[in-house]
Amino acid sequence: MQMQADEALQALAGPSLSMVNSSETFAISEVKSVGTVFNWNIQNFRDICNAQTPLDINGQPIFVPFRSSSFTAGAEINKNSEWYVRVQPTSIPSYGSTNPILRQPCVLLVLCLDKILGREKTPINARYAIYAASQTGSPIGVTGFVGMQSKIFHPLNGGTNYDLDTVNAPYIYIGNFGSSTTTLCIQVKLEIISDPIPTMEPVGSDRTLTAETELLSQIYDLWSSKAGADILIQCGTELFQAHKTILSARSPVFARMLEHDMVEKETQKIKIDDIDPIVMEETLKYLYCGVLNIPFDYDLMAGLLHAADKYELEKLKTFCMEELFRHISLENAGHLAVLSYLHNWDPTLKDKINQYIQRNCSLLWKRANFRKLLVEHPAAFGDDD
Repeated sequence: MQMQADEALQALAGPSLSMVNSSETFAISEVKSVGTVFNWNIQNFRDICNAQTPLDINGQPIFVPFRSSSFTAGAEINKNSEWYVRVQPTSIPSYGSTNPILRQPCVLLVLCLDKILGREKTPINARYAIYAASQTGSPIGVTGFVGMQSKIFHPLNGGTNYDLDTVNAPYIYIGNFGSSTTTLCIQVKLEIISDPIPTMEPVGSDRTLTAETELLSQIYDLWSSKAGADILIQCGTELFQAHKTILSARSPVFARMLEHDMVEKETQKIKIDDIDPIVMEETLKYLYCGVLNIPFDYDLMAGLLHAADKYELEKLKTFCMEELFRHISLENAGHLAVLSYLHNWDPTLKDKINQYIQRNCSLLWKRANFRKLLVEHPAAFGDDD
């Protein structure tokens, strides 16, 4: 029986990553990864949670979450860490129903970082997938984010607590468990990715001298000193001195403004009325040095997303989208759905926001700000038919 379950999980998961190292070499850095596979068999699962599991007043199934034993990964690339899987009760709105109370009981399969074993408690970049089968070898329908997902897991509270991933967690309808399903077999494929490793000899070229750090420093000095500035940017009551060459090279929008017979070229001034001066200053710093190094602030990051979209700064836009989504909560989920619609986010992130909203719709529905956004921006929530 166990062999059948293992074969079913292997068929779902594809080739094993267990102890396989891979590397990809870039112009000035190398990134390595190491993978492992963890198997967990949950005995008497049908008795723990079944289709008759009672629901609380919010439509959530009532049983105590439980977890697997810990498993280790990442030691080969100095990212030694312990992980576990948590089975957590939740519920999903019933198909075709707009009533948030009519819900189907489910379980989330949540990957959790348990402990970073190295001396330095730095974030761990990981890719993972979770699969499920019965002991008889029959695959169990896993819904949500099937396949490899990416997340940076962070140490919290100075390393006393660690991150988990409920946003990407796949879920299983409790109703999927037949009367013969007594044991649930779970498999986790986890890949830990190293920090970039500098190299002076990239594949396919001779030895190369790079002055990237020096070059960035000198360009940023232009921003700091304003030496040779030849354009003014008026943002609200603030004035910023800048260089047309830098703006044009970094932003297609600025390039069109300054290379054609537009008012900005004639007046040597760019007026911006829809971006906060603090946001504009951080955007200009990014244009000059290619680095954004600020503590996370939701409003500031949302403003940077708007600026990045307006001036076609695709890398900055992607970074802002990912950072905002990484901080999704009941408080901002509705606003993120609107942002993702207005700024044409990556479809994968849009889907993840929708999944989060579906999983928490009974709680979100109680919030006046969420209901207000739903009325004002129905298309952002998929109601534009």
